[in-house]
Amino acid sequence: MNRGKALPKLELSTRQHQLLSAYLNKRTVPKHYEQRIHIILRAFDGWSNRKIHLEYTLHVMTVSKWRNRWLAHYKDLCAYELEEKTTGALLLSKMLSLLSDQARPGTPSRISLSEKESLVALACKKPEDFGIPLSHWNREELAKFAMKMGIVQQISPRYVSKILKKAGDSSSQK
Repeated sequence: MNRGKALPKLELSTRQHQLLSAYLNKRTVPKHYEQRIHIILRAFDGWSNRKIHLEYTLHVMTVSKWRNRWLAHYKDLCAYELEEKTTGALLLSKMLSLLSDQARPGTPSRISLSEKESLVALACKKPEDFGIPLSHWNREELAKFAMKMGIVQQISPRYVSKILKKAGDSSSQK
């Protein structure tokens, strides 16, 4: 029975293999990296896409995608590995970036960083300072007032909440 053309051999340098294997042994490996590294290591061991797909319960197209991406970038990865300044951590980082999802298209943000900062600054002030009879801002009033003041052209109360939440998350990490 003809099963199609043979898959190209997936290659790994000894150092690449060691770094990927060591990374898999960490306690906190994101699931998507774990799956993709297993695909690469098993393909290097000579496993077919079908065998990997069955073993790890992944879609066969997912297995094919990561195998092909590795093959397409392997020469560049080897050239990077041979550069003098390349440490193990840098090489691992490069391999993980290769195994990362590519940016997805989407509409660009309609609100600039400076507008977001102005909105956060406004939220830090009391509504009473602007003649608004509230002790604290709510997202609806903050959205209305930001548009009235010309800070933003248009914004929904929900997006105001999202901006303030992200601002709060980043300030708590400092």
